[in-house]
Amino acid sequence: MKECNKKLFAGALSLVMLFSLAACSVNKKQNDVINYNNTNITEKNGIFMLGSEVAESDDGYYFCARNENLSKYFIAYLDKKTNESMPLCSKINCSHSLEDVDEDCDAYIDGSVIIGSLFYYDGFLYYINRNTTNYMCSLCRISSDGSEHEWICDLVETPDNGNDYFSYVVYEDYVYCSSSVVNMDNNNTAIIEKINLADKSKETIYSYTAKETEIEELSFYDNKLVFRLSENYDSLASDLYYYDLNKKECKKIDNDVCSYIYVDNNLIYWVCNDGIYESSFDGDKKKIYEITDNTRLGSLVYNGQNIYALNLYDNTTDNIFIARLEKGELMDEFYCFKEETYIPIYLGNDRIIVETYTPEGIYYAFLLLDEEGKIKDIVRTDIKIL
Repeated sequence: MKECNKKLFAGALSLVMLFSLAACSVNKKQNDVINYNNTNITEKNGIFMLGSEVAESDDGYYFCARNENLSKYFIAYLDKKTNESMPLCSKINCSHSLEDVDEDCDAYIDGSVIIGSLFYYDGFLYYINRNTTNYMCSLCRISSDGSEHEWICDLVETPDNGNDYFSYVVYEDYVYCSSSVVNMDNNNTAIIEKINLADKSKETIYSYTAKETEIEELSFYDNKLVFRLSENYDSLASDLYYYDLNKKECKKIDNDVCSYIYVDNNLIYWVCNDGIYESSFDGDKKKIYEITDNTRLGSLVYNGQNIYALNLYDNTTDNIFIARLEKGELMDEFYCFKEETYIPIYLGNDRIIVETYTPEGIYYAFLLLDEEGKIKDIVRTDIKIL
């Protein structure tokens, strides 16, 4: 069973983490006392793949959760100081629990939440909702205590569930959101829209048409939008670009990039079958990691202290691991299948948030980090995913 799950996971990550439930066990350590020291809130830098079911604020973490019979979506919240988890609800006498919420609960989401679309910014939790009746995907947000729900704008219809990936970033009074629309000639047009939060107006600021093209990992740095542009839905080997909002021009940074982060005013990115590079926006670059036969592609994350790599190249079914990148080496490897099944999704200041498989379903768990950034312990939450 464990060998089967390894293969499922390797394939699932290559397909942008489309997971199947597996019957594995986990060493459960719930509600342990944890000492928190959060000094850095990550956005795109903390996301292991193309999107996250987790968003982080100064005080806690927000999770996309499901009720016990998987019929409802809701938002769960975990307080960093107390390590207590609960539905995101401000109502005093609400009957909610982590097993179920009713439609009157603040935490309840009408419809479904697009995978990987949670984003926290300036007191609001943003997400993309898919209406299960008319298939319209809409950008929405919730206040940090759950009391206010706001529809911002419609994005695109996804009747066949084949185009339900969106990448977006919020900065000041605007949302920059990418989506992809199939044209009559079977080509795709990938666009970036600038959405005004005040009047809900939309403006297309960038578009690109090709066969099965998509914009991924959109982020905002120094008045530039950075993103990966793929063709043939090859999300693991895309071209890295930035769009200058002042000059209104787009420039390519490099080819065959599977992941990137922003560290100390420079981009650090992983080129498939080549290595990891550090580059400025001016084009000056240097290689900081030389790949081996077993580290040909992966994902990079950064929490203000350490850079971590999720190695996705798996020719032995035992080679998917998380490691710190330091001085040109990957060190302190944590293998995702060595003992149990752990799927990393988000890096916080003092923990790596993972999905873990149990006989009862899939739950969120924490890989707790010590002061050096090494994994020291595993704590499972009571927040259910599937």
